[in-house]
Amino acid sequence: MNEKTRKRWRLVALLTADLILLILISTCVSLRAQAVRLGDSGERVAAIQRILSRFGAYQGEINGRFDLATRRGIKAFQRKNGLNVSGEADGETLKALGIDSKSDGGLFSVQAEILAAFIQKNTGGSYPEMLSLALKTLSEAGNLTLCRYIINTDPEFVGYAVSSEPSSDAFSAAIQAINIDMLSKAR
Repeated sequence: MNEKTRKRWRLVALLTADLILLILISTCVSLRAQAVRLGDSGERVAAIQRILSRFGAYQGEINGRFDLATRRGIKAFQRKNGLNVSGEADGETLKALGIDSKSDGGLFSVQAEILAAFIQKNTGGSYPEMLSLALKTLSEAGNLTLCRYIINTDPEFVGYAVSSEPSSDAFSAAIQAINIDMLSKAR
């Protein structure tokens, strides 16, 4: 096999890995991005609690359980932002929180999910470390897609991303970094 053929196969392998990663993570994200409501639990709820807390709409414990205090926080956030006051974190509310965006086909949430898994895998776990790595990753990715950059940087990432859900800190850091990156590009 000549060098030109090897390069083509390498490119095909990278593109295939990108596609597989996007399909797997997109599937996980779409299942997780459904409305979050009373009784639900997990890292996604903890991320919602953390974000609500930053907005001053939630004063409870960040425990990952969608309880009555979380529901009150969601309602307060919805009222303050002119949203339908349902007490559920529906698509519109998730979008307002910066967690999901239906207008971009969910790309924002997929990017946040991928970035969150990457920074969780590659940091010691403190929020400042996660945010720093997320910002650095977005900056260094440049013209590459985030998936391609991460796969080039960490070829073992695909297996990790599929088998684990990012922590609420990792998810929050990824969302904050993406928002900062988007604002800096808008200027």
